[in-house]
Amino acid sequence: QITDWLKAGCGLGHGHAMVIVNLLKAEVRLGVVLGFMLLVGAANAAEPMPELGGNILIHDPSIIATEAGWASFATGVEGAADGGMPRTKSSPDGVIWTETGAIPGGVPAWIKDELRTTPRNIWAPAVSVHDRVATLYYAASSFGTNTSAIGLMTNVAFDATRPAEGWVDRGLVIRSKAGDPFNAIDPFRIDVGETAWLAFGSFWDGIRMIELDPTTGMGKGADKPLRLASRHGDAVEAPALLEHDGRFYLFVSFDACCRGIASTYRIMVGRADAVEGPYFDRDGKRLLDGGGTQLLATTGRFHGPGGQEVFMAGGEPWLAFHSYDLEGGGAPKLQLAPLGFGADGWPEMVRCRSDALEARPSRDHLVSIMTRLLTRFVTFRTELATLWRAFMAPGTPWHLKALMLLVPAYLLSPIDLIPDVVPFLGWADDLIVVPMLVSMIVRMLPQPVRVRTDGSKEIDGSYRRR
Repeated sequence: QITDWLKAGCGLGHGHAMVIVNLLKAEVRLGVVLGFMLLVGAANAAEPMPELGGNILIHDPSIIATEAGWASFATGVEGAADGGMPRTKSSPDGVIWTETGAIPGGVPAWIKDELRTTPRNIWAPAVSVHDRVATLYYAASSFGTNTSAIGLMTNVAFDATRPAEGWVDRGLVIRSKAGDPFNAIDPFRIDVGETAWLAFGSFWDGIRMIELDPTTGMGKGADKPLRLASRHGDAVEAPALLEHDGRFYLFVSFDACCRGIASTYRIMVGRADAVEGPYFDRDGKRLLDGGGTQLLATTGRFHGPGGQEVFMAGGEPWLAFHSYDLEGGGAPKLQLAPLGFGADGWPEMVRCRSDALEARPSRDHLVSIMTRLLTRFVTFRTELATLWRAFMAPGTPWHLKALMLLVPAYLLSPIDLIPDVVPFLGWADDLIVVPMLVSMIVRMLPQPVRVRTDGSKEIDGSYRRR
């Protein structure tokens, strides 16, 4: 029956269907399907996130939705053969994502001339289209310094199905150096009428903004950057601006990113009557005085949401951001959510369903379910191995080792929530409770932390910032 369902519902061939069925049967019988589908469904029911599939590993996402499809741009991979250039993905519908590689060409030569060093990767690209020309602003910097630069690439024939192709580098837009009160990273462009603006900033004195030439996309001149938000040295970064019903909304990230599930990133917002500000939070506090209304923080398995950008899809505003997946080993993953506005005019996260995006074929939905099912299954096997190694390790606390003994005890005991003598349901009971128990104990284990070579600060070296 499972083979027939896979062949009819997912469009799989007989050979592929039999591989999946044999894999499931070899591990635990038919109960695995029910147990893990219930477990996955229960976990997702508590999350205000869309159900995305495919390759959604990402950091600092920027999204564009076109008639040809959706595309994403993100921070490059440190030390990669492509020079750490921005990574791209493509999707036909915003739901199932495919990796499409890095923008070719390597780090532009002007960056080394400006910074006197070649950065290990390019940070936080921001994509948008103006007068049918795609623009991609990006940042070059390194951890803990404001010796940084923002550059621009353009593309006159952008194709969302091949987002890495066709880009031409236009050079430096703005830079910062030691002694400046701002940090030229995390760019975001917004056009208001005939005027274009570029917001940017991280730590130091916060978020700044300059006027751009709307045609070339480059900075207009010598005016000092406008100040939009500040926490007076504390973490505020990743600005994104949205115009809605005659008001302007500034979205920023507070606190620490790039530490896996230990990240404390959260998305904040303020609003103003003009794009130049001043911006206030819901309580009337200026964002320049450390204000900000919280829009989203750690929720369930998704930790440290941030690095956000606003984009339009179907004429409606959406928020793209990354968060660190507790069930994915703390990996940063893409999240998308539509933005709504309350009666008081403040933005709010709309609970996102898979049908909130463009309609997709039922085959994609079924394949997505099976992908998540098998991913959860593989994760459970990894967690079991982690649990065994921790149990045998002399440094694991004794109270955690005692908890680990509950796993085989519950599995072997005939007295469960549903007794094992009950046909099928007795198995389903074990297959739901045991993985949940294993996951809970694994999350309580001491976590190894990667540090800089000088041992000065705890960071995740795969990504960026302080």
